[in-house]
Amino acid sequence: MFNYWDYDQPAVHSSSSSGKKIAAGLIIVMLVLSTGIVIMLGLFDGFQFGAESEVRVAVLDTGIDPDFTLQNSIVVEKSFINPENGYSYTDVTTEDSKPDGNPHGTLVAKAVLEEFAGAKIMNGKIMDNEGTATTLGVIAGIEWAVEQNCSVINLSLGASPSFNDSLEDVISWAFDRGVVVVASGGNEGDDGFAGTSISSPSVFEKCISVAALDSDGTPTSFTSHGPTSKLYMKPDIATLGYIQSGSYRYYGTSFAAPRVAGGVVEMIDFCLDNNISYTPGMIVAALLQGAEPLNYEEYIVGAGRMNIARSIELISENTDGEEVPSIAYAHPSYLPIDYERLFYGDRYRFKIHLFCGGAGIFDVNIASSTPEIFDMPDTIYINQSGFVDLEINVPTTGSNSFDAEFAFFSDDLGNATLSIEFTVVTPNARVAFDITHSTWSIDTKYGQFREFYKELVSNSISVEQISNRSEITESNFARYDAIIMLDPCTWDVDDSFSTDRFVFSKNFTTAEIDVYQNYYENGGGLFIAALSNKSVDIASLNEFLTWAGLELASDVVPSLDGTVVVSNLASDPIMDGVSSFDFAGAPFSASGTGTAKKLATIQSRAVMVSNTHVSGGRMVVTGTNFFIDNWGMLNQYGSQDNAVLALQIVQWITGLI
Repeated sequence: MFNYWDYDQPAVHSSSSSGKKIAAGLIIVMLVLSTGIVIMLGLFDGFQFGAESEVRVAVLDTGIDPDFTLQNSIVVEKSFINPENGYSYTDVTTEDSKPDGNPHGTLVAKAVLEEFAGAKIMNGKIMDNEGTATTLGVIAGIEWAVEQNCSVINLSLGASPSFNDSLEDVISWAFDRGVVVVASGGNEGDDGFAGTSISSPSVFEKCISVAALDSDGTPTSFTSHGPTSKLYMKPDIATLGYIQSGSYRYYGTSFAAPRVAGGVVEMIDFCLDNNISYTPGMIVAALLQGAEPLNYEEYIVGAGRMNIARSIELISENTDGEEVPSIAYAHPSYLPIDYERLFYGDRYRFKIHLFCGGAGIFDVNIASSTPEIFDMPDTIYINQSGFVDLEINVPTTGSNSFDAEFAFFSDDLGNATLSIEFTVVTPNARVAFDITHSTWSIDTKYGQFREFYKELVSNSISVEQISNRSEITESNFARYDAIIMLDPCTWDVDDSFSTDRFVFSKNFTTAEIDVYQNYYENGGGLFIAALSNKSVDIASLNEFLTWAGLELASDVVPSLDGTVVVSNLASDPIMDGVSSFDFAGAPFSASGTGTAKKLATIQSRAVMVSNTHVSGGRMVVTGTNFFIDNWGMLNQYGSQDNAVLALQIVQWITGLI
């Protein structure tokens, strides 16, 4: 993930760059844009102060400069910049560190007060003068904020989600102690190219993820999209993604999050003023249910545009003066998402995120003419926040149109709904995206392979997703004409213990290798798309490829950042109508192609090969994923033929051509 301080994206995207991926597990950065987006405007008159509140909101950021608009709002301050928290120096001051000359924390605090001027600010300095924070620093800041009796925490920062991200535990810990945690959704939307790009910590269950809107209510080009790699919906809500300071306007989800944090303070203040009991779960449910619907997908804007007045009305309407108001919310409110396409015989899965004000049982009712195809528990237990597994098993014949209305009922906790509607056709072939050996959150049909997915389903090829290693079985693989292995053996950082991280990859077990080999030797298709050793564990991947007689080299082509256009292509049905494709990754070793056919070469080095088995099994292997990522599929590199090649590879391994 790129430093959000750098708005201009480089040519090689984070989707395929391991160096940035590994570093992101260690460093958290601000979510503000600074290149070409600080705009001079008319002078800003400031915000109007109203009645003061006793509700505390912790701004964990770069520190705050207490000017006349802030000095009476700050109630406690502390810096966490020290070697004990993983920083290279000690800074005991709490003034704004102003990375690149921009008063980030000060602006974030002002955004809180713009939304609710009576809020009490807790100034926790966790970002250094380069605009970065350590995981330990963020954890220490959150623990301090809870100990200092905050009600809301704002985190205008983020990084790529790391494996076993230790921030998730501390976010959950704060939520369980009555604190609402709000965070920026991320600035990596890249005009929609990136697909799944929600940042940590906003990606986590018990953290409100905030998307950014322009002044006209449209999503900004930079706001990150969901859903998540774990099949639940983010972001949660959207609001203005900028702040004006004097004659300048600053953009970023950094300034959307504190607006929501300020709105949450106002909601809590209303509860306290009216002797209404509240919990974080109820506040989130009311916040999302009160949002103004927008004509954009929930994976872009969440529940919609924040409307605190309506959320407060919901609290008032649903209180009896004694118990926590009975408000519940199901996120998302409808499925499948707009670009998903289902086919006869498909298996579809998603997680429904249910928020409510307390702990208890929800009854699940379904209204549908085909209830038997929908698999969801009849009752579910939720403690303020939880996930409900949905599985749809589409029949192989019969009606081609399906719909359902799910209702989640609780006398004590409230009601919520989910709508489902889709049509199906018979697929020409059935494949699975296999991401069982990648830990990268972008490696899904919602992430950097979204356009690849869309190309396949638009050509009537059913695409499911295998993410759990328990699904690597011969019986499960038999459902598919081909398995598409995406980024196997990626390098990542295990962040289970924030003080003891280590780099690792998911290796193949002998039993797993046997399943893939048997699948191929019994007539199945395989397409394996890898990367260079900077991104994937080539040694472990080569252990897997041994049975196929293949071996990738440890060097990188091209040697510099960027892609190279490959035009030396073999005569083959896969290459019909293809003049070139984009490549960046690992070539095959000199002796690593065995009996396979060399489909493409760079300076006599093979970069894509194919093979067949007497059983009818077909295989294509390459050391790159660039031509099948979203940017490659949309012609953002050098070649215009990536999508044609991607489709024809899958058509060939499934026997369609």
